[in-house]
Amino acid sequence: MTRIAVLGAGMVGVSTALALQDHGHDCVIVDRSPPGSETSHGNAGIIQAEAVEPYALPTSPLTLLRMAFGWRNAVELDWASLPGQLPALHAYWRSSRPDALRRVIPVWRQLVSEAIPAHAALIAAAGADHLIRKDGYWEVHGTDAGLAAAVLEAERRKGLHGTDFAAVDGAALARAEPGLRTAMAGAIHWTTPWTCRAPGDLVRAYAALFEGRGGRIVPGDATSLERSGGGWRVAGERVEHAVVALGPWSPDLLKTLGYQVPMVRKRGYHRHYDGNHGLSRPVLLADHSVVLSPMLTGLRVATAAERLGGIDVLWAHAGIPGPASVENLDLGEYELAIGLNLTSAVIAAGEVAKHMRAAGGGSLIFTASVSGLVGSMFSPVYSAAKFGVVGLTKSLAQRFAPDRIRVNVICPGPIDTPMLPGFVARSDDKAQAAENERKLLAAIPLGRVGRPSEIAHAGLWLASDDSSYVTGVALPVDGGYLAR
Repeated sequence: MTRIAVLGAGMVGVSTALALQDHGHDCVIVDRSPPGSETSHGNAGIIQAEAVEPYALPTSPLTLLRMAFGWRNAVELDWASLPGQLPALHAYWRSSRPDALRRVIPVWRQLVSEAIPAHAALIAAAGADHLIRKDGYWEVHGTDAGLAAAVLEAERRKGLHGTDFAAVDGAALARAEPGLRTAMAGAIHWTTPWTCRAPGDLVRAYAALFEGRGGRIVPGDATSLERSGGGWRVAGERVEHAVVALGPWSPDLLKTLGYQVPMVRKRGYHRHYDGNHGLSRPVLLADHSVVLSPMLTGLRVATAAERLGGIDVLWAHAGIPGPASVENLDLGEYELAIGLNLTSAVIAAGEVAKHMRAAGGGSLIFTASVSGLVGSMFSPVYSAAKFGVVGLTKSLAQRFAPDRIRVNVICPGPIDTPMLPGFVARSDDKAQAAENERKLLAAIPLGRVGRPSEIAHAGLWLASDDSSYVTGVALPVDGGYLAR
């Protein structure tokens, strides 16, 4: 019998521990909080049997940018964390392209097809049937065009995967759900999913089942995981293997152990309201990315959005290296590089300027590059985009000056970030890559690459009133690279 520690007492962690236990392993669950009390407590409670294709990012950079600025309330970006997430986001985008999806969908569909049967067995064993509905959920659309597009997509999925649904018009929806006070164009009734009236209670029922079968749940700090001989030690427990099921916190722990796991972090938000909601089943408001879920006590409103206050400063800092050559150019990679490096700055400025104008002024800061001032033989598409950002800065500085909006751009030289090797190496030949690095350092009078904090300090100065008479400036922070 193998001893295994499962880190995390949410739905994933507890279900994993039950599965391992079922295969004859001795399991212990470690978490600082009781089962089902964190992320798993506040979700919408849908076992999505209809989700037979993975949630892919739009491949159009312009659609991505619209989402970034609030289209359909789909996402609210934490702009400060975006640079650190760009490598994982780029990998996600590449995996969302049609050729990649064709490889992934069969495996994904198989996994999803097992969700309800696997849950059904656990629900019965845990005596949790009273928490479950088996009548699907509504995907509601407010416009005829939106409904028509959704029906076409549902028909496509049914033809490919046999996913059952029923489309209803606004009148039929109103009869079925009189609690919806606003007239809607109609809805898709996804009939196969199961939904849960209390997700946290379901996790706790599974946890009780785990303990009843001999498992142990230990309160402790999962981040204390460390190697111990040929196994692991965590929260005072010695085990042969460890399963990390900490959701968005998993990569941070794994990084300390030498594992690099790309993950795009997202955080859901919910509100819970007591009282009679009048809904018979969960409702996804597709135009607003909001789910209304009837619970045992009241109504849960789940969404990924949070509200913003006023905007005094915008620092548009996104960037990726892009294609290394214009020969044999991958147009998808080209459009993504131009979109993230240049178009994002244009759209960000347009969206934010109207708020700053209404507030009486502000500071727009862009990040370009020394490659946007002198060019780069290693990254021609990146360089072209960053030249555009510099030109945009000088144009907007003149246009927005009467509105007391200052516009400046920072042009970093080589900075010690995960993107640097992508610019420097550009070669599968390790010797050539090392030579490129040597030449780069030789070209910097200060003899070293810059630190991210040095770029941050430049941004703080441009954001502050200490630079109140500075606008239209392309500020190199480059260790003297351009002084040669």
